[in-house]
Amino acid sequence: YVHGPNNLCLFVLFKRKNKAVTGIIYVKGLVDREEESILKLFVVARDRGPSSRIKSSKVLVTINVTDQNDNAPSINIQGIGLVKYQDGVSKISEDLPVGTPVALVQVSDRDEGENAVVTCAVDGDVPFQLQPASDQKGKYFLQTTTLLDYESVKNYSIEIVAMDSGSPALSSTLSLIVQVTDVNDNAPNFSPATIEVDFPENNYRGQKLLDLVATDPDSGINGQLVYSIIDRFAKRLFEVDANIGEVRVRTVLDREERERYVFCVAAADMGVPRKTVMNCSF
Repeated sequence: YVHGPNNLCLFVLFKRKNKAVTGIIYVKGLVDREEESILKLFVVARDRGPSSRIKSSKVLVTINVTDQNDNAPSINIQGIGLVKYQDGVSKISEDLPVGTPVALVQVSDRDEGENAVVTCAVDGDVPFQLQPASDQKGKYFLQTTTLLDYESVKNYSIEIVAMDSGSPALSSTLSLIVQVTDVNDNAPNFSPATIEVDFPENNYRGQKLLDLVATDPDSGINGQLVYSIIDRFAKRLFEVDANIGEVRVRTVLDREERERYVFCVAAADMGVPRKTVMNCSF
């Protein structure tokens, strides 16, 4: 400390009004490395001589802002190929091969160093996993790990967790829904496959013989069934409602002329390609 008005220096920030007699630079607000990692400012020192003889000098001060782990990782999900991703939902067909990518997942962290080293994984017991998409860090394919079956599970709720390597570590979670769409992979089914019916002779035309019911676990048109009689001869004697499988007698039957009839009814779905099953009645 030197006495004397011409040797007592004031330290101020260049182009700022704040002044200090100590030369200590204080932080006036929050500093964010992610916004500006290097701060540069001039410090001016001037003496207290007469105004006409004031002497001053300035120095450039460079402040390198060090990182703190104050940012959690961010997760972004996009569609890939023919699989669209919209409003948090991806739709995929149930017949996709194992290992098919259904989404592109990108993770990043605004911090640096270890604070920006991010690991990413699928949380929970679901048939999906993340695999690196390329040598570039932070990009992953969300892939199937097993064959999917629409009839078993139609929707999967998937949580993707990203965690950085800071201390303490910060993490983020992003959820998406994978909707499995149906393909025509199931044929209709009659149970039982063979039916024997006792029917009185001298019936009236149009009298109901029996109801045939087939089932198909597929959805939409893949599970919509149409019934038809296969045998040409049987079509002259019997008819079936194409929509509900109700079988009726078209003519009057006479046991003395014939006591047993055998014919087959087919149930076909409306999928592409169509699948068919037959039921034989006696």
